[in-house]
Amino acid sequence: MKTTKIYLFLLTFTISLVMKAQESNEILQVKYTTNSVSEFLVNMLKKQIQDPDEYNKVMQLMSEYKNYNTLYYDKKSKESLYVLDSIHKIPGVSVSGYTEFIKKDADGSLKGKEVFMESEFSFTGNSKDLKWTITSEKKDIEGYSCTKAILENMPGLYVWFTTEIAIDAGPYIFYGLPGLVLEANSFFQNVSVTSVSYTQKSEFDSMFEKDKFNLNEKAYSLEEIFVRKKNFKNKVEKGK
Repeated sequence: MKTTKIYLFLLTFTISLVMKAQESNEILQVKYTTNSVSEFLVNMLKKQIQDPDEYNKVMQLMSEYKNYNTLYYDKKSKESLYVLDSIHKIPGVSVSGYTEFIKKDADGSLKGKEVFMESEFSFTGNSKDLKWTITSEKKDIEGYSCTKAILENMPGLYVWFTTEIAIDAGPYIFYGLPGLVLEANSFFQNVSVTSVSYTQKSEFDSMFEKDKFNLNEKAYSLEEIFVRKKNFKNKVEKGK
């Protein structure tokens, strides 16, 4: 009788461990670091700063000013949350902005909040509205084979994704590709993956429902966000 009880206990305990392992593997947790060393800004600085030492000093400061974000992705429901963890500021250095959060529902609906040029604003959209051109360019990132894709909605913005992690997500609003985005280069920011792991579903669920992921009363569309950033890029190019 005692032996039977022990077997039943061990069986129950084993099932519990398996269920917890399966639960933890449902939520992908990807950490990213963002700085301002984008291709566009680097090229602009090369034109503006002739002294090599001064140029290297500015580039160093720009690379040290960093935002840290985490992407949580529910592989079962397809819901996700991209949140700001912290900002490492550098005295005397200002950046174009940062993302506070991006929340995606199972149907692809997006809502987010970010700071751009010292103004906070909200926006809504759908991941299905993002149009990508997948190129033939390849490179290795953190041991993953990656492919370059260009966002047609905002020419000049490109990402690197890997089909070795087959989820259609990434930092910011970069959804809709056949693999996880590990790097992204926009006009004003460069985003790089730092770690890929898993976390508990209970942690994700508690975060996903938090009231702090609400929008301001006025919310822009994704297209309005794209236009706003294109216009600012044009002003920077013209030196205004």
